[in-house]
Amino acid sequence: MGNVKAYEPQVVSIGPYHNGKPHLLPMEVHKKRALVHFVKRSNVPLEKYVSELMKVVAELKLSYAQLDQEWIDDDNKFIELMIVDGCFLLEFLAVGTKVSIDDYARSDPMFSFHGKTVNYDSAIKDLLTVENQLPYSVLTTLLSVARPKEDAHEIISHMMLCHNEGPRRHILDRYAERVLEAPDLEIGMKLPTGYSASELYYQFGIRFKKVSGYKSIRFDYKQAVLLLPPIMIHDDHQNPFLNMRAFEVWVSKDLKFHSFIYLIKTLVKSVKDVMLLRYQGIIVGPLDQAAVLKSIQVFTKDIGMFNVDSEPIVALEDMNDYCKQGTVMVWRMCRIWIANLYENYFSNPWTIISLVAAAILMALTVTQTYYTIISYKASN
Repeated sequence: MGNVKAYEPQVVSIGPYHNGKPHLLPMEVHKKRALVHFVKRSNVPLEKYVSELMKVVAELKLSYAQLDQEWIDDDNKFIELMIVDGCFLLEFLAVGTKVSIDDYARSDPMFSFHGKTVNYDSAIKDLLTVENQLPYSVLTTLLSVARPKEDAHEIISHMMLCHNEGPRRHILDRYAERVLEAPDLEIGMKLPTGYSASELYYQFGIRFKKVSGYKSIRFDYKQAVLLLPPIMIHDDHQNPFLNMRAFEVWVSKDLKFHSFIYLIKTLVKSVKDVMLLRYQGIIVGPLDQAAVLKSIQVFTKDIGMFNVDSEPIVALEDMNDYCKQGTVMVWRMCRIWIANLYENYFSNPWTIISLVAAAILMALTVTQTYYTIISYKASN
């Protein structure tokens, strides 16, 4: 994980770690405007938000490792930071979602629909960096004060387009939930190796089928089908993926995302693998095959060691066992033959046309030969 910039905000700071850095100061004016709009819209005085967060200030500080002394000594300064950054997060995420807000000017550079569209890619990279997070309880406390009759967890879930699964540590944790749903894993054993997607398909007749989520990942031994959820790959996903990996290693110890990424790394070793998985609907996104391969190589670099009791790793081991079988059944040979036939003769329209033309020519030749023989026999 040598790409240091992937873990540092470039546009907006959230929380104490990068607050006040010169290149992030221009965003502070937008944060203050978000605070004004959030508090005014709620019809609740600012003091109410301060008093509610002061009740848990010690707990909030414990959410941060190696907190600078200035934040440790000054509760008021720390809570002010929590409120300002929390309101910015909630306002930015709410624009253009079911939790819509409409009290900003249509030309607002950050919180209008157009403003968010322009700034989303650069801002969301920063909002999903592991050192740029707020405790989840800050967001739920702000929402509970502002909208006491509504479920704060559900509001945040709507903002982030994911299911309401209860509280999380911060929005990076919530984002990871949106990407994957999985049981807890523990650090432990070394991961198995495996074949690439094209090797599995063309050498062993293993196919790929799209499923809805992480928990559905498995290898269907009877059908020789690997069930995988789709994964979106584009340039803006590298940093969030890297930060989800870092979060799992450093904080949560819940390595479900690692195991999924390891499986993707195993399957995708060449452009040919990208093309195959894209055709099957497993890899989606606007990048060309070469760019997808490069992106995957970046965020799967240096995948480490951990427990194998996860859906992706179990599926990988099942496929390895399947491929190592000494006896190859007839039905399995047929699938391999069909896969290779498709690869060699049906992978592009010109080979299809050539094959059809050859088949028609062969049929005409056979027919002509047949009638020539019949005519010869009839004349004799």
